[in-house]
Order: sequence, then structure tokens, then C-alpha cells
Amino acid sequence: MTSPNPLDLFAAEYSPDQQAFHIQTVREMMQSNLTQIIEGWSNGYLCIGVAQTHEQANQLCEMLKASLDQKSGKKPQAMKQAEEKTVHCA
Repeated sequence: MTSPNPLDLFAAEYSPDQQAFHIQTVREMMQSNLTQIIEGWSNGYLCIGVAQTHEQANQLCEMLKASLDQKSGKKPQAMKQAEEKTVHCA
């Protein structure tokens, strides 16, 4: 069994400035990082993990998002959606 090419793995990234998540291959992340270094700018994204699949990388993002929401006192999106669908009787 051969190991996957590390450049084809998925990088989960987070930008504290933009409060946004991004997923791309490690290859794309490295290309972007090198461009930013050469051109003297930064998009502000930090790699929070590397996964074999896009779905696994998305799970990393969801885990961090839940932690950030808990820290800030926000309710998880699933709870918000459930509350919006709840019928209140008088």
C-alpha cells in the first residue's frame, strides 16, 4: 500500500482577521504561501490541520468553529436551526 502524496492532502485553514475558514490542497496552500512571501503580502490564513479527504478537513473546521462559538457564547448553527423550527404554543 502506497502512502498518499503529501501535496495532495487537504489543508484546513482559518483566518482570525476574516473569521473565515478555507480548505485547499497542501500543494495549493504552499503555492499561495510562496506567492505571498515573494509579493510581500499575507492573506492571514493559518493552517489548523491536514487531512486525507476534503470531508475530514471540513470536520477540522467544524470542530474549531464549535470551539470558537462556545468561547464567544454563540449557539452552534444546528441548535439555532432547531430553535427556529420549534413551534411555541400559547
